[in-house]
Amino acid sequence: MNGGGLEARVEFYGMSPWEVEVVHGYLGAMFALDEAEVGKPADDIVSYMRIEFPVVFSDAFFGWFGAKRWDRIKMLFKEMKRRRGGRPGSLVIRLDFVGAPAVSFVIDSNGRAGFDNSVEKLDYVLEVLEQHLEARAERPLVYRFNGSTRRWALDVPAHRPADRGTDSRKTI
Repeated sequence: MNGGGLEARVEFYGMSPWEVEVVHGYLGAMFALDEAEVGKPADDIVSYMRIEFPVVFSDAFFGWFGAKRWDRIKMLFKEMKRRRGGRPGSLVIRLDFVGAPAVSFVIDSNGRAGFDNSVEKLDYVLEVLEQHLEARAERPLVYRFNGSTRRWALDVPAHRPADRGTDSRKTI
């Protein structure tokens, strides 16, 4: 059962073979996988993983993918962070969901508690997704976790005139 031929892409840097194998096991049951070790994405990043899901981020995804499998992936992400500590750049995970809308999450909180909190709250973005879609039209939605408010924030390009003089993120 690999999702009816759907192919997920996994890119990684600085990951242990065990971590890559576990991700492969969790995702391989639902998708055909295209895995690639990539070069170091930035000087300040120690470990990096990007997963591109070939599906829309929605309630239907969570119903199809299964709560148990999703919880296991979240536990894996938290374990990866625990193994690396709270240093800045020790672990960056990017989750990309294709389709309409294209939704991305950048999980890069420095401290372990903030990282764990961001992973646990991924599912809650579904509650505000429709409102963000109306405001953003056809542009992709990119979320980052705001450690001070402990909520996922929608990245808004700071160069837009409406955003001058304000925080470049909208907190949800």
